[in-house]
Amino acid sequence: MLQHRHVDAVEAEERAAAGGSDAGRSKRPRTDAAAAAQPPLRQQQQFAGGELPVEEVIGQFLDGNDGLGPLNTQVRCLCAQAIRHEPLLQCCGACCGVWQHGDCVKQQLQPSSLGAAPLLDPVTFKPLEQRQAFFCERCRVSRADPFWELFDPTVMLPARGRLTGATVAMGVMGDLHVSSTGVLNLVLSKQQVTLLRAKEQEYKLQALCLQLDDPVQFRFHWPMNASVTIHAPQFYQKVNATRRGQSSKLGPNQRDEPLDLTAALQPAIGVSHQAPWQISVELTYNEPEAH
Repeated sequence: MLQHRHVDAVEAEERAAAGGSDAGRSKRPRTDAAAAAQPPLRQQQQFAGGELPVEEVIGQFLDGNDGLGPLNTQVRCLCAQAIRHEPLLQCCGACCGVWQHGDCVKQQLQPSSLGAAPLLDPVTFKPLEQRQAFFCERCRVSRADPFWELFDPTVMLPARGRLTGATVAMGVMGDLHVSSTGVLNLVLSKQQVTLLRAKEQEYKLQALCLQLDDPVQFRFHWPMNASVTIHAPQFYQKVNATRRGQSSKLGPNQRDEPLDLTAALQPAIGVSHQAPWQISVELTYNEPEAH
């Protein structure tokens, strides 16, 4: 996901140095993360000289939300299937309102009648997490970080971890199953790469992780023993996803940080600056229970 810093201190300093002022000039508003649809990048008009200026690229993303809220009928689920089948949950985000399958997000709303039987996960047959209100992954990300706003969530679609069939010995914890998202490929346009390189203090390319059944909805939460492998032109890196102990779980008042992928955008020798920039990311982890 592309993230944008909420307070544009760098440009404020530049304007002050040039004799300018912030008086009468509104800061860019923090917008709700989720739009009703997940369209591809809009067709960008080009000047005779070729690419769009960086400010024009920014403006095309910061032009507000077109979500329908409660009137939205679109199904945009983690499974990438637009089929409507029960149980369905509608996101409570003010500018969102997309629908997702309760089985896929492992959640259900609290039953309105006492004694109602809870819904069960079709794979594990465990009760789905009960919520008073449901929020999709984009709205959860938007609320999880007060300092950055979601700029372009369509750079890489969300993916769920799956069991690989392998196990790893974890000492007193015994043998734990290895899970992985598989290799996720994302392609950045020339304009997006230019934006990230030119305004690196304001825009970052980040990998984020949410746990679907996390009792704290609005926080980033990496699994235990999580590592991320990153491939890009002339770039390879495998890093721990979190700074906390790999075998330590988060407390109710703790949160993890996003993983910055900006280093994978370093110019590479022999790679055309006109071509799209390709990055592949894979998350592997060992949780006592699958998430």
